[in-house]
Amino acid sequence: MTWWRQGALGPKPWKEITVGELDAFAEEERETFAPSSLYRAKTQSRFNPQLRLPFVDELLMPTIERAIGQRLGEVIDSVFGELREEVGPERLTDEATHQLLKDAFWLLAAKILRDKDVPSFRSIDLTDAREVLRRVGEHYGEPDQILHKKPKHLAVMGRAAGRIAAVSHLGQVTTEALAYLYETTLVTGELRRTLGIHSTPPYLTDYILGRLEDKIAQIPPDQRHVFEPACGHGAFLVAAMRRLRDLLPEGEGSHSYLQQHLRGLDVDATAREIARLSLTLADIPNPDGWRLDLADMFRGDILSKIAAKSTILLGNPPFESFTPAERERYRLAGSPVTHESRAEEMLWRTLPHLPPGAVFGVVVPQGVLRSKAGRGLRSLIARDFSIDEVLLLPDNVFAFADVEAAVVIGRRSAGDAPRLVRYRRVREPEIADFRATYRTASDRTILQDELARGPDFDLRLPDLYEIWRRGEGSSLADIAVVGLGFQHKGPNELADGAQTLSKKRFSGAVRGYARVGRGLQIHGLPEEVWLNVRKDVIARPRAGTAIGLPQVLVNHRPTDRGPFRLKAVLDAEGHAARDAFLIVRPRSADMPLEVLWALLNSAYANAYAYTHATKRDIDPGVMSAMPVPRIVPEDAAILAREVQGYLQAASDLDRAALKLPAEAAACRARLRRIDALVLRLYDLPPRLERRLFDLFAAAGDERSGVPFAWPTYLPDGFSRRVPLYVYLAAMDDSLAEMPAVSEATSNWTGENLKRLSSSDLEEEIEMIYEELASLSSYGAESRPTAALAARAEDRRRRLRILQEEDVRRLSEAASRDRPRRHEEVDQLLKEYGYTPRPNSTLPASDS
Repeated sequence: MTWWRQGALGPKPWKEITVGELDAFAEEERETFAPSSLYRAKTQSRFNPQLRLPFVDELLMPTIERAIGQRLGEVIDSVFGELREEVGPERLTDEATHQLLKDAFWLLAAKILRDKDVPSFRSIDLTDAREVLRRVGEHYGEPDQILHKKPKHLAVMGRAAGRIAAVSHLGQVTTEALAYLYETTLVTGELRRTLGIHSTPPYLTDYILGRLEDKIAQIPPDQRHVFEPACGHGAFLVAAMRRLRDLLPEGEGSHSYLQQHLRGLDVDATAREIARLSLTLADIPNPDGWRLDLADMFRGDILSKIAAKSTILLGNPPFESFTPAERERYRLAGSPVTHESRAEEMLWRTLPHLPPGAVFGVVVPQGVLRSKAGRGLRSLIARDFSIDEVLLLPDNVFAFADVEAAVVIGRRSAGDAPRLVRYRRVREPEIADFRATYRTASDRTILQDELARGPDFDLRLPDLYEIWRRGEGSSLADIAVVGLGFQHKGPNELADGAQTLSKKRFSGAVRGYARVGRGLQIHGLPEEVWLNVRKDVIARPRAGTAIGLPQVLVNHRPTDRGPFRLKAVLDAEGHAARDAFLIVRPRSADMPLEVLWALLNSAYANAYAYTHATKRDIDPGVMSAMPVPRIVPEDAAILAREVQGYLQAASDLDRAALKLPAEAAACRARLRRIDALVLRLYDLPPRLERRLFDLFAAAGDERSGVPFAWPTYLPDGFSRRVPLYVYLAAMDDSLAEMPAVSEATSNWTGENLKRLSSSDLEEEIEMIYEELASLSSYGAESRPTAALAARAEDRRRRLRILQEEDVRRLSEAASRDRPRRHEEVDQLLKEYGYTPRPNSTLPASDS
């Protein structure tokens, strides 16, 4: 036998074991090959590398488990199909179908349990349906089930039992394989839409339980009660079972304990059978007896009653919204729903009833973090809970749900002590790395009061948060009206013969725009069509039916999945526009359209849309809130002139039969110059402006909507932190000679550029001061004002000293100060009576 182990370049042979050495080898490696060791290596080694085993491939194992699940699916599909034919599809009511499927699963369970060498199944005759169903019923704690089986039904099941008995060995079936079977074979598209089923990937359940493990350990063992509503196949229950078992003192019996401390609830009988079998496999060879309730969680008060007895709430509730018919049905049943989202409703019925000290870890659609209907829920969480972590996930996490999700982890707590939230984000290209390592590119810590501030208690923390917070004050809504184009009625709502749009003119139509088009360039306009804007054909007029008003049109849906998401075009004539467009109109005639065009096509606006909007659309409200700088008439005139020059140059380049490289480069330089002028108005510190550019660089800087290849904003390897307008002014005389730019760059030329590290260090230390000072928002009783004032004075004194030192000393001081940042923050938190997490639990990115 060859024993392989994982290496940096893949698996490689490690040790050869002869037949004669096998017994001694197995005894020597007994602990290594123990199921518990393998499970920890597969699920917990991302948190604790010491648990990693060199022969366990965490990425290969899911592939194997999917293959096993697919094989099980083929077996069930074949057997159940034949059962349907034997019974007769016309005789299969919903109840009969569920019973037939349940019995088929019991036959499969007996086969798996025998192949796994469970003592009570070793000698079973798998072709004897009566005996199989009786034995499984006893194992599951339902011994009376066999008494209700009719001879004809048993005869049908006997033939199915023979087919399952003939299947090859199933001893390698895992709970993850059952999860794959459930989601891919047993859940139809209609059932998935009705119940909102989207199975939680194993790596995500392991992540949530791993993050909660220390907090669960702090709960007394007799009070560790786990509840998973909408449990499906029991992903969280299985993961929680293994964690609870690990936390029990050595030698204590665990089966009866786990039976009493795990509880699931689901409305789908098939899901309940899978969850039961999954828990049974995770606790072999013990009998079943798991508390899995079959009920509609939105009827009555079952959620609140169970939550009141639970200290660990885990779940991945349905993401879909209630239909009007469902809302009416629950109202008539005396259980009216108060939220549009099922996920919000589930949390609203559970979180308020959790006892003090209880913890929760849930997967929810990202809309829960910001929806208007969820304001009350978020207010409750911000007031009564400590949010330990928010993890944003892209839309490719679930196999059958195209939804951006979030993991929220927290604990019910009271008190005024500062609460810190770890905020992480996984972008779509990063999901494979996160699945393997749990690493994220975006990882920061913020005060909970800072996160959930504002009247809506919005729990979103966009990337580049420091940039957007710095710009708070004036917004785009202050200088422009931002709306959405109009929406025509649907075909079933229109009168016979009613026409809505055409490429040819028709009676009553006006010229306008209906689609953005993939080839739209920011120097041009969309394809013009004729639109019907009469009231009788319009469902929602919004801002799109007005004509003759100068405006800037912006795509409503992102043009790209990367940071360059906006294409803003000038529509000086003011056409009608459908809801493919946002419509931006200046509030004052003194605001040139070209300035709005420059703002909305800038790096700043594109990054803002990328970090704030969803992948599906760019909401007018989101763009209305975008910070804008103070723009004086002189700056507005400069920008307008530059934009007009770019529009003419880009149009000429677009029409040219031969696009000369020099002309493309000149046109590209004009657009970069406009970007630089916009960023000069925002006046970001060089450190933050560089972070803005890094966002584009990480995505490859690809940009559509321009008639040339778009370069990086700054060259690769350029490490000096200077504003873009300073960098470009060194090579662009026309930019350097602009009075406003010339004056602004005077402090960035010659010897002053060499002292750039001094400026950077001032920003760094000032940021430390601001971070510490932000803690002063707490009540006077808990705020050490004297200590805070002393620290503030110390920062100012240090700045004065540093400004007098040379570049070398400044660099050395910077390297000394940065590692102390977290120590200083932790010390101040201790003065508030809050005990920070040990340094060992902080990710490298935090320090």
